[in-house]
Amino acid sequence: MSQTRAVNPTEETVYIQKATEMEQAGQCMAAIASIEEGLSKFPTSTQLLQKKSQLLLNDEKYDQVLEVIAQMVEPSFELQFLKGKALYGLNKKEEALEGFLGLKDNCCYDIEQANALDSIIAKIYLDQAKFEKALELYKLILKSDISCEDSLKAIWFIYEVNGNYDESIKFHNEILETNAYNFRAWYNLGHACRHMDKHEDAILAFEMCLTLEDQNVDANWFLATSLKAVGDFEKAIRIFNRHYELIGEEESATFIELAECHLALENFSFTYYYASRYEAFDDSNWETYLYKGLCLVHFTNHKEAIENYKKALEINPKESKIHSNIGLAYYHCGQHKNSFQHLIKAMDLEPENIQLWCLAIEFLIRHNEIKPAIHLCNNAFEVFEDNSLQVYKASCYFSKGDSINAYNCMKDFDVVTDEQFKIILSICPFLYDDKQFRGFYRFCKNETELPVTEQGDQDLPDGFFEFE
Repeated sequence: MSQTRAVNPTEETVYIQKATEMEQAGQCMAAIASIEEGLSKFPTSTQLLQKKSQLLLNDEKYDQVLEVIAQMVEPSFELQFLKGKALYGLNKKEEALEGFLGLKDNCCYDIEQANALDSIIAKIYLDQAKFEKALELYKLILKSDISCEDSLKAIWFIYEVNGNYDESIKFHNEILETNAYNFRAWYNLGHACRHMDKHEDAILAFEMCLTLEDQNVDANWFLATSLKAVGDFEKAIRIFNRHYELIGEEESATFIELAECHLALENFSFTYYYASRYEAFDDSNWETYLYKGLCLVHFTNHKEAIENYKKALEINPKESKIHSNIGLAYYHCGQHKNSFQHLIKAMDLEPENIQLWCLAIEFLIRHNEIKPAIHLCNNAFEVFEDNSLQVYKASCYFSKGDSINAYNCMKDFDVVTDEQFKIILSICPFLYDDKQFRGFYRFCKNETELPVTEQGDQDLPDGFFEFE
């Protein structure tokens, strides 16, 4: 009958095990004391010196690490590696790099050691902004360890800092061809696609991340923001709510995102609720007050909306969205001078936004300021060279009773649509009873009934918001 005998650990190993237990318990000084006790008996023990060096390194006592290793006549690979890390910690990066490169050439015996060296050398290259050299080494590590999290994170950083998103997408797709269950590769791919505005591809990548790690908070968040970017607001709301469940606590960023999603769906009560929840965390975000104002005008509370817009302007006086909406709110409160000043200010702040020009033009037409309205139409056409602006110019002429010039403007339409007629009819509702206008519509569209406008003879809209 054969018997097996338990192998008794050496006395050196006992000291190391004891020190490790103390280290795990957060008792670093006691762990070092245990190793010192062992070294008093075994002063040349490589194992004990290595453990002491590691403990000192973890405690960021880099000079002491170098003193310990200096005691060794022929330090092992591990001790020389720790020496290099200590030099790195002391910001002696060139000296550290020289040592690591020497180790790689002369003392590297296996893949694990090679990867450890390549990783720290690549890190130094990153610090020196030698991105190509760092990228080469990180990719080399992945050849033997395709799931190496640190290497994939570093590779994404290099691609991102250099704006090489196309190359990043290509690289991570190649990784996924051989390792389809690599969470970090999917995650990096999702971010690269987001930066390239390939939001549909980003959605697929982040959904795959959540298939692999369904509790991952970051992947869940970026899935939600990608869904929002493609206008799938209902699904984005569900994912943002799941984010709240995953983190298990209130987070202000979630509230502002939910507010905007609900605003896009015209769920004004929910928008106001989440904007108010966000305000409780941070009262310095102008968007909070803008969203609340947009909800209040929907509930016909223009005066309180103006107060919220004023708060937004105190925070960000150069935001066109705030000026356009406070201008509209002032308009509906009968403060037309203030209204026009803010509408023009919005246009000045964002001159490339044709909709802001149209709001200012329509304001002038509704106040029978036809000459300045036509002048603004002409200026807008010089900026945008867009024939759709002719619909406002035609409205100007119809408003002043000049049907000849009005119809001449309408002849310049690239395509005649019901939407163009709706704009004219909303500004000039008297044209519903105009036989010539009805005949012109029938000629253009081959239909007898004019389109019904939502605004009819109403004024300017209560609010104005464009999703980017």
